[in-house]
Amino acid sequence: MNILKFNENFPDEVSCILQFKEQKDRMGVICPKCG
Repeated sequence: MNILKFNENFPDEVSCILQFKEQKDRMGVICPKCG
């Protein structure tokens, strides 16, 4: 993904954070301490 496409997909910080959270939730959230 180039920077122009990135800016189209994530016009602001909140949209970027929400995308990362959604991706993390799909993969499953695992506690690094207790697994």
